[in-house]
Amino acid sequence: MQMTADRPASRCILPGMQKPLRVGIAASLLSLGLACSGSEEAGPPPPPKVTVLAVSERDVAEQLEFSGQLQAVNTVELVARVEGELIQRNFDEGAEVAKDQLLLLIDPAPFEAEVNRLQAEWVKTGATLVKEQKELARGRKLFEEEVASRQTLDRLVAREKEARASQASALAALEKARLDLSYTRIESPVDGTIGKVNVDVGNIVNRDRGALVTITQLDPIYASFAVSERVLLARSALNEERQARGETPRPLVPHLRLSDGRLYSESGVLDYVDPDVNVSTGTLTVRGTFPNPKKLLRPGMFVTVLLASDGRDRRIVIPQSAVSESQLGATVFVVDEENRVGVRKVQLGARIGDEWVVEGGLSDGERIIVKGMQKARPGAEVTPVALGSEDRATTESG
Repeated sequence: MQMTADRPASRCILPGMQKPLRVGIAASLLSLGLACSGSEEAGPPPPPKVTVLAVSERDVAEQLEFSGQLQAVNTVELVARVEGELIQRNFDEGAEVAKDQLLLLIDPAPFEAEVNRLQAEWVKTGATLVKEQKELARGRKLFEEEVASRQTLDRLVAREKEARASQASALAALEKARLDLSYTRIESPVDGTIGKVNVDVGNIVNRDRGALVTITQLDPIYASFAVSERVLLARSALNEERQARGETPRPLVPHLRLSDGRLYSESGVLDYVDPDVNVSTGTLTVRGTFPNPKKLLRPGMFVTVLLASDGRDRRIVIPQSAVSESQLGATVFVVDEENRVGVRKVQLGARIGDEWVVEGGLSDGERIIVKGMQKARPGAEVTPVALGSEDRATTESG
């Protein structure tokens, strides 16, 4: 068989072979299913397939989500303010204690004796003062009658002042002793949960001993969390937008989601916002207070703080998987009418489940890539497949 000049013969080159096989051998190989190259070279591959979503606005409740940690409203360390022997402990470790409840008692006997001694001293100085006051009154009368000299009167005045000062000093010492006696009764300054006692009955305690026991107030309880500058600015812009429409700002009410995924039954109140932004993290601290009557919440627990308002807004919502975040901010891949890829910077708002609310950067109807982003290159052409249709196509082909 002779080949024409304008029609080159088909060739089949197997891996590892340097020369093409003859046509007859190639035909035999083709019958066995082995691939041979034709007379024409293969064309360029089609554009890669990516899954796209046409974004649209929907009514969403305003909700912000932050990682937070619980803190006690009050943590009080009880320290001995006088030195003495600890003779009573009137609580069980870990129990609930009430304000003004007697917890620990230091032996009051030495302090009572000191109070009694100083009481007697104060009475004695009082009697001395009365005596000196009478002497001074008599001396003034004699001085007016020109019987006593000025020197004698001055001496009587000085003695009366000295007696008055002695009584004042005795009274101050007596009050100090009474105060020390009161310090032998260590009472709870707050309602709370008492911790482990650090000293046993029979030991000598004093200021240097450190905290004898710690009381933690659990109801209410604080939840502190960090808010980024971006969220703060987005919230401010949203309030300005509402005010421009004649609406009043909506207060945000804090809720808690616990580490096991449950929502805490009690809502809280925002009561503190740090005036300064942390320059190293770009965040500021916000705090909410939550009722905790059942003592379910404990200091140190990690929670998710949800800030929600009672209204709804029209917003674009996109999957988190479509968003790339870097130091330059959040970006998404968009596909234009010619199926070419572009990179778009977006302003993100609240996170709702596995979605982001978009506050700016996208318009209703634009297409974004949600799957296959690793195959997309800015400026390159892609084959867009609508989200959901690829699943239907797989089902139909199966």
